[in-house]
Amino acid sequence: MNSLPAGRVVDARVPLPQAPADSLTLQNAVTAALELELLQHWDDSANRTSGAAAYQLAGYAATTGDRAATLQHLEQAILAHLAYAQTAQQDPAFAAVKSDLRDMMGRLTAVTRIRAEAAIAAAGEAIESSRSSDAANLGRAQAFLNLAQAHFESPSYPGFVIAAQAAAISQQCVEQSNAVSRASQSPGPAKILLRPLSASVRNTARRLWQSLPLLSILLAWLLTGILAGILSLPFHHGIVAELRQSLFPIWAMGLLSMVLLGFIRSIRRISRR
Repeated sequence: MNSLPAGRVVDARVPLPQAPADSLTLQNAVTAALELELLQHWDDSANRTSGAAAYQLAGYAATTGDRAATLQHLEQAILAHLAYAQTAQQDPAFAAVKSDLRDMMGRLTAVTRIRAEAAIAAAGEAIESSRSSDAANLGRAQAFLNLAQAHFESPSYPGFVIAAQAAAISQQCVEQSNAVSRASQSPGPAKILLRPLSASVRNTARRLWQSLPLLSILLAWLLTGILAGILSLPFHHGIVAELRQSLFPIWAMGLLSMVLLGFIRSIRRISRR
């Protein structure tokens, strides 16, 4: 049997009404779709087969009077498929272990309630801490979280199981949303190809600067300034004179900067030694 509420079954032969759907109808349709997706997520053939096999073993153990084996197989069947929780309590074949079955369901309900509460809290924290811009998956995550909270309000074993599963799907949606966001923010192929080239250029410039003596650069800068000043002496007016006046402060500041840099590097070398 199915403990999940089934959505409305629409006969394709009956024409649909033309009136616009109100917000309550749309909300019910969305909830039914989420319930169906949740049902398909856990109600697979493996769970049904495992639950049915354990339930048959429990019935055989009940006929032989093996109380411990009956309860063990019933617990396995209920854990495999939550529909057997209600089926076992209504089955007259297990009337002899009805009180023990009731105690077992109380224990399973308490444990599942704790798991559902933890899963809902984890899904809520994941949604709040997510910085993803993928609104579609985040919306699905919030919808499944709302569904989990709604089922958690029903104090029953099936309600807590469904709540835990819905919260787990909600957290998976958040992880998918974060994965999509990271993929969209990853650098393109051009940037990835240019990274080694730019790193090589920086390393080459750093090595050249470390290997080339600062004194040679200072000497070349000084000789260039002196030569340019001598060549521009005959020109007292015009463009050459204006360039000399505008470039001389830059040349002087560069010369002073290199002198200071050489002094600082000398102090560092002395301190390292």
